[in-house]
Amino acid sequence: MEGEKPMVSADYVVCKNNAGEIFAKSVINDELIAKDKDAFTVIQQVIDKLPSTGGKIYIGAGRYELSSTIIIQDKHSVHLAGASRGIVFSGGIEGTVLSSKSDIELLEIFGNKFKVAGITISNLHLIGSDKKNGKAGILVRGTSDLLTLYNIGINNCGIGLYLQGGDGMRGGVVDAPQIYFCDPQVNGIGLRIERCHYAKIIGGEFSDCDEYGIILSSTENGYARIQGIKISNVTGVRNGKAGVFIGRNTEDITVTGGSDFGGTADGNGVTVSDEGTGHNPRNIIISNVHSYNNSNAGILVENAQHVVIQGCICSVHAHVSVDNQGQQSGIHIKAGSENVLVNGNISYGNNKEGILDDTERATIVNNISQR
Repeated sequence: MEGEKPMVSADYVVCKNNAGEIFAKSVINDELIAKDKDAFTVIQQVIDKLPSTGGKIYIGAGRYELSSTIIIQDKHSVHLAGASRGIVFSGGIEGTVLSSKSDIELLEIFGNKFKVAGITISNLHLIGSDKKNGKAGILVRGTSDLLTLYNIGINNCGIGLYLQGGDGMRGGVVDAPQIYFCDPQVNGIGLRIERCHYAKIIGGEFSDCDEYGIILSSTENGYARIQGIKISNVTGVRNGKAGVFIGRNTEDITVTGGSDFGGTADGNGVTVSDEGTGHNPRNIIISNVHSYNNSNAGILVENAQHVVIQGCICSVHAHVSVDNQGQQSGIHIKAGSENVLVNGNISYGNNKEGILDDTERATIVNNISQR
């Protein structure tokens, strides 16, 4: 309520008053910073007021409609925090929800003049205008370091989370981002990574997207190629083309640790491919995942080098929420792949071979395959 000093740990707080107006105040001295009917105007004004060394902005529970993209540019250590994630699928809007009826990116982080470091976004739910609008819930451009995204839900965007990089110093790389327990579901793409080094994606659900739950693919080689990505304990089910797609100009990628990928409508649970470019994925480890009930293969490897597939289960079986899509093969190694090790996996219930090696050169040992 307006006039009350919020009991939160932050530099500034954004809330709604009883009249539906949105206002921002300083937590330290209760100074009114901004007040408007438009959430974008208030939130952006507070961000712009922060020094280059950053600060924390707390956005109280409620739904905030955005008329334009909120931009964090050339500032370090900005923390934009909500009360909690809104429960949209349950019909409620508890927590902090940022939404827009316009075809815009909802939030953009941009390192333009220098590498921005230590940006944190947490406890929010973002809702876009249309999952076919081509816009992102969160877009990260330019050069950044140590970005943290925590407990964020994103729905109805073209891309839920987009680590784009580009047009910045040394090719514009998003360096060492950490994505914890985020759920970009029901989007065109859940998470897209283009120019990025050493990301950690831990937990969360990347499901029900028109194309990919997660896609790693860079148009650039050299410094701007994707490298050192760790994906662990994630879920990616009922996507259009793949739960995880590891594409061109990627290296040192690990998908592991209790992750599951099922029910892809027109592809594979996990796909590793150069996308026909000749820029082969290399040094890929896929371990301890369950890939099931996909339309083509549980795991498909095409034109990749130095790939380990170990300790996975690739199956067709009755599942309460992921229908049988007629998975053809558990693991399919296509021609053009080199130095592939398939070790200690279980394939069962697939329409064709449990493990299909078109190269006839893969090392396939200690596997169990059942029809």
